[in-house]
Amino acid sequence: MKKNYFLYIVILVVFSFEFYSCKSVNPVDPSGVNTIKIGALFSYSTGEWSTLGKTSKAALDIGTLRVNAYLYSVNSLNRVAVSYSDTYLNPDSALSQIRRFYSDGIRIVIGPQSSSETAKIKSFADSVGMIVISQGSTAGSLSIPNDNIYRFCPVDSQEARSTVAL
Repeated sequence: MKKNYFLYIVILVVFSFEFYSCKSVNPVDPSGVNTIKIGALFSYSTGEWSTLGKTSKAALDIGTLRVNAYLYSVNSLNRVAVSYSDTYLNPDSALSQIRRFYSDGIRIVIGPQSSSETAKIKSFADSVGMIVISQGSTAGSLSIPNDNIYRFCPVDSQEARSTVAL
């Protein structure tokens, strides 16, 4: 299950937000293929947590290949393309990168890894309607109903209770 984690996320994104992502579809592609653009904010080149960023990037690459192969096999004209940005675990860098994604027509973002980065981009993502799927943010303070941040890690307090129970 763990190695298919990002595959399921990519499939969820493609099929759940296909209608939402119409602004990021390229309707003038002469082949008729619609490209659903997804941004990825990971820290993968240096610093702490770079191994999480590297594995997240590798998993997302595999998931993208599999989703595109599936879409091709069912004669769909939709495809997924991922743009990566290295945040270096820096909240200001994460904000700069998500703004660049928005200006490039990307409305769905996977990442960032840390709660401090997620907190920094939250207001921007909510204000412009971007969907953010964070694979690493655990701060309970970011668990806010009806926002555009989706997090797949339990909050710190739940992790602590689980650890104590074990």
